[in-house]
Amino acid sequence: MMRRASIVVVLLMLWASGAGAQLGTPNPATPDQSQGLPFGSTPHFLNNPHPGLPWGDAGRGPQDFGAVVRQWVVPDRTVTLDVVVPQPGSLPPTLERVTVLIPGYQVTETTRGYVLPARWTVVPGGVTGYQWQLLPGSFELRR
Repeated sequence: MMRRASIVVVLLMLWASGAGAQLGTPNPATPDQSQGLPFGSTPHFLNNPHPGLPWGDAGRGPQDFGAVVRQWVVPDRTVTLDVVVPQPGSLPPTLERVTVLIPGYQVTETTRGYVLPARWTVVPGGVTGYQWQLLPGSFELRR
């Protein structure tokens, strides 16, 4: 009986700590103060985008990327690379053709530019001639 009671107490403590961890910085507009519609340009308590979204980064402040026009997928690419293969002993290195699949990604076009996600690519460098590199996500303005 004592063991069951201690388990209940621990579960209640974990439940209460989880609720406290969900607190964040509230938007200054509360439901009583907001006069505009949600997700408009006027202050509203629902206008709190998640910090992980490109238009809601808490570190850089709000950015206007514009309205989404369309999205499209850049397909996977197959690339053939000439890789240097070292040989044992004093034999000279040889070139070997290697086929690599570069994964695709999704581009979002907005009224102000293009949102590019983080994606993998192959760049020259390294001992064998090429290496994988993670390109960071970015926003490119329309020209």
